[in-house]
Amino acid sequence: MRTLLVAIALLLAAGLRGAEAQTDAVPSPLLLTTMPPPAGVRIVTALDVGYSERAFEPVAGERLEPQASLLLPLSSAVAVLAQLGVAGTLDGRTRVAEQGELLVTPVRHGALALAGGFGVRHEYGGTMVAMARLVGARTTERSTTAAGVLLEHPYAAGRDAPDLITSLGASHALTSTLWFGVEAVGPDLEGFWDSGEAEGGATLFVGPTLAFSPAASWRLVVGGGPVLRTTASTAATSAQQRSGYVLRTSVRLGW
Repeated sequence: MRTLLVAIALLLAAGLRGAEAQTDAVPSPLLLTTMPPPAGVRIVTALDVGYSERAFEPVAGERLEPQASLLLPLSSAVAVLAQLGVAGTLDGRTRVAEQGELLVTPVRHGALALAGGFGVRHEYGGTMVAMARLVGARTTERSTTAAGVLLEHPYAAGRDAPDLITSLGASHALTSTLWFGVEAVGPDLEGFWDSGEAEGGATLFVGPTLAFSPAASWRLVVGGGPVLRTTASTAATSAQQRSGYVLRTSVRLGW
């Protein structure tokens, strides 16, 4: 939590220096980090295809995972985010997951945007999860930086309630059409100090992203990386304590 607050404070300081916001209404160059909806985009649709082993939700399901998402702005400050995916679970079954979220962006100042949201997710394993989100981002014509925290409350026995997922991402333009970035997502970080953490101990995804945007209306984003189980938990199964990986490609279109 302290890391998130420091990151958002840095974003706020950078935004208040008066940097010019990105003018093109292109979708985000980040792969896994949720960002405040840009004011200039009406609708964003995305089609993802990923392959993962021993990952964690909401980053990825298990094995092959096609996913579709829709970002629908209701006004300059309010938007709805909906996702639908198909993937496997650790028990070898193929299932469907859905997520719906309302995002509110009360602060826009130059390159800076701060947003909050709440919603619900139906996981691949069948668990219903209530969500609340806080995210800050600084976006210019040449760079994007975002930091967020997702507070979850799963309605299932043997799960952490609540659970905190922290995400950090940064991407920079190498050329007018090509962006390179790095993202990190960490759930269950309380495993660093709690050996009885219920869901496998502290976990960290970190990896590079490459975004290609030949036009102002669409973007191709590819990336991936390891899922590291950095601590062990006395309450977790052996499968939960094994490291894994995530690979994903996303095609995004802004209308």
